[in-house]
Amino acid sequence: MELLLTDAQWLLACAGLVALLPMGQLLAERAACPRPGGLLTAPRVLLDLAIAVLVTWVFGYAWVYGTSLAGLIGTAPGPAHLSAANPAWSSALVAWQCMAAAVVVVVAGTGGAERARPLSSAVSALLLAGLVFPLVAHWGWGGRPEGIPVGWLARLGLVDHGGAVVVHVVAGAAALANAMVLGPRRSRFTAHGRPRIMATGEPWLAGLGTLLVVAGGLGLIGAGRLGWRDDTVSGVVNGVIGAASGLVAAAISTGTGGRRLSMRNIHLGAVGGLVSVSGGALLGLPIWAALAGAVGGALAPRVDALILRARIDDPLGGGSAHLAAGLWGALAAALVVAGPGLPLRLVVQVLGALVAAGTSFGAVHAVLGAVDRRIPLRVSPFSEDEGSGPSSAVLRPLEAVASGAQPQVGEGEG
Repeated sequence: MELLLTDAQWLLACAGLVALLPMGQLLAERAACPRPGGLLTAPRVLLDLAIAVLVTWVFGYAWVYGTSLAGLIGTAPGPAHLSAANPAWSSALVAWQCMAAAVVVVVAGTGGAERARPLSSAVSALLLAGLVFPLVAHWGWGGRPEGIPVGWLARLGLVDHGGAVVVHVVAGAAALANAMVLGPRRSRFTAHGRPRIMATGEPWLAGLGTLLVVAGGLGLIGAGRLGWRDDTVSGVVNGVIGAASGLVAAAISTGTGGRRLSMRNIHLGAVGGLVSVSGGALLGLPIWAALAGAVGGALAPRVDALILRARIDDPLGGGSAHLAAGLWGALAAALVVAGPGLPLRLVVQVLGALVAAGTSFGAVHAVLGAVDRRIPLRVSPFSEDEGSGPSSAVLRPLEAVASGAQPQVGEGEG
């Protein structure tokens, strides 16, 4: 009983850490999208959080940890019920699972930054928290509370303690799908398809957001055993080393040759490095974390450039820092498992990552595309350029007065 109480306390602490990740995404997105269209960032993030928590409590948790139906989905009656024998531990597990679902929906929502209507965010959040994430989480994590893998990917031997596949790959693929359905921001590309340099907000805001995102990712790693174990501290340390080496690798690979370092690449490198080690952080040595994080940190900005070259506007790099680095992290996790059978482990890791990415991308792209054909999910051009809602109507005149300009009389919202 004492061990379970300690596990519950640790899970609650990890849930608090994971809650920092959506806050970090909010700050980083506001720094990357300072135009008036970004005023919807905070309401969208809060809406995503609320939907993720409620949906996970009502049925998402049961679909992940309930009695498995052929390794495909968990089954349990009604909202998440607390174990009569261990209510503290089961309550902490529910709280942590709610935060993990919140990470997925918030990261996915960044793909539509500055141009997504609230309806788009709500549909994406409902789909991810209510179907996609519970499915993939059951496949990879089902049975973890009892220590007996029941999901079909878990039974094959998928290694993913810190959510490289179940959380980051799913979230990154959904962010990429969001960006593709909504299309690029109006001012992102020239008429000839060349990307423009976008205005950014305060660098300190982006830096603080990056630190909070990394802290949240450490919460996912720390709860990988669903409690306090001997390898928990080493896993968290590996996460810190991975993020640090990823940041340095991104700075070296993109800031050499006299080019100026960008806060975006620093963000991509730090997050990509952390994501790269999250799958196997509880098993690997620090030298493995440094190498895996460096590869992921150098990879994320390169993939981000390729995505931009394809005229896909992914404002916060969900497709690179989470999806691409998560795919690499799945492979890196196979390298730290002791014993023979590395080729088979690599096959399982690749299969799990591709299944998670395909399920998330396919579902989000298909559903949002179908809804968008009937109800536009993108804000009007005026709202994208000038902001929408009462907050923008108040802020624009205030900003004009602060800058010494005269506010326009009779300006409407359109």
